[in-house]
Amino acid sequence: MSEPVLRKALGPVTLLTLNRPHKLNALDYELIDQLMTILDEIEEDDEVRAIVLTGAGDRAFSAGADIAGFAASVRRGQMAALREFVRRGQRLTARIETFPKPVIVAVNVSHTAAAARSPRRLRLRLQASARNSARRRSISVSRHRSAEPSGFRDSLGASARCA
Repeated sequence: MSEPVLRKALGPVTLLTLNRPHKLNALDYELIDQLMTILDEIEEDDEVRAIVLTGAGDRAFSAGADIAGFAASVRRGQMAALREFVRRGQRLTARIETFPKPVIVAVNVSHTAAAARSPRRLRLRLQASARNSARRRSISVSRHRSAEPSGFRDSLGASARCA
């Protein structure tokens, strides 16, 4: 069985890839736990200055929670589901949102709907679209500030077209 999160060093940047394309990179216990461990390691690594987070395959960045993966917790009751899965997912989200190094989410433009939900609170989201023409590629960069208690959210976008 392959690793649920792939890690590749690219100089001062680490590329993390959610690696469950057969499940649309849905988050299960193993993926969440491995990603948390990797984030802990990266935080302590002074050589790593930023993270790029992406999903494997061409169908989805991440479908969100793997419902089948935590069905056993649900069958044990609401408190078990909260304790075992929901809180674990919330800790992962909070960890990424407050990570001391920049986390850039690289999302294929066809995955925008899922990306709009999952990493919306992240500081920088990178979307790329390679249209059917090899000559036309576009990249859209959005900068988001996490929602403050007042509900304020700043968002600015920029796009570039490469020939």
